[in-house]
Amino acid sequence: MNEALLHAAIAAIDAELAKEPTNALLYKERGRLRAMMGQNAEAMSDLREALRLDPSLADEVKDGLFSGNIGSCH
Repeated sequence: MNEALLHAAIAAIDAELAKEPTNALLYKERGRLRAMMGQNAEAMSDLREALRLDPSLADEVKDGLFSGNIGSCH
């Protein structure tokens, strides 16, 4: 995914988070996209918030982090 598309996707998620600030899946997806862009600190912050809101996402987040699926498209 090119950088312009990543920025657009993050902007769309930001708009949705303004409406649904407790949507853990949105935080998880924004974290994944930020990691793809090399924004690791921001990505980790989003992933922590996703897990705080929905601890059941732990395996999914962990699998993405350790399988190389998060941050591998930078």
